[in-house]
Amino acid sequence: MDGITLEITLLFIILVLLAITLFLGVVNALFLSKLFAVVSRQLVRHGERAAEPKAPASAISKDRGAPTPKISMPPRTDISDARDISDGLRIIAERYGLDALTVSSTDGLALGSYGVESPSAEAARYSHLHAIGEAITDPGVTVSRMEFQGSPLVAIIRSAVSPSNEISNAIEDEVRRLFEKWL
Repeated sequence: MDGITLEITLLFIILVLLAITLFLGVVNALFLSKLFAVVSRQLVRHGERAAEPKAPASAISKDRGAPTPKISMPPRTDISDARDISDGLRIIAERYGLDALTVSSTDGLALGSYGVESPSAEAARYSHLHAIGEAITDPGVTVSRMEFQGSPLVAIIRSAVSPSNEISNAIEDEVRRLFEKWL
C-alpha cells in the first residue's frame, strides 16, 4: 500500500467510527428522554415532588431560630385554569383518578392527550377498534364515543378501575367544556 491509500483507509475507518458513535449518541438521548418522561410521570402520579434545594443559611435566619413555613398550593381542579388542552386533560384525569386520557377524532387523529407516551398511536388504534365495533380487551382501557359541535369524537380512558356511566358522562362534559374554550 502506498501512503495515499493508507491515509484514505484510515480516514474511512475514522468516519465509520464517528458515524457509529453519533448514531449511538442519538439512540441514547432518545432512550433517556423517554425514561425521564416515565419517571417524572410516576413521581407526579404518586404525589412525590423533587426535593427543593435548601436556601443557604444566613446570619439572619440563625438569629431568628423560627423555621420558615412552606406554602403549598392546592392543585388546580377547574379546567378554566388550564393553560392548554393537554393541561386541561391533565386536570380532568387527576380529578377523576385516571391514569391517562386521550381524545381523538373517529378517524384516529389525536386532538389532545395526557399520560400517554404515544397519543397518536393510541388514538389510531382504539378509534379504529371502536369504529369497526371490536371489543376492547385491554385491561384498564375504556373507549367511549362523544359528540362535540356535531363532530363525533372518541374518548380513550385508562384507569385501574373502569369508570361508571355517570363518571364517563361527567368526563365527556368536562372535555366538551375544555374544547369549547380552546377550539
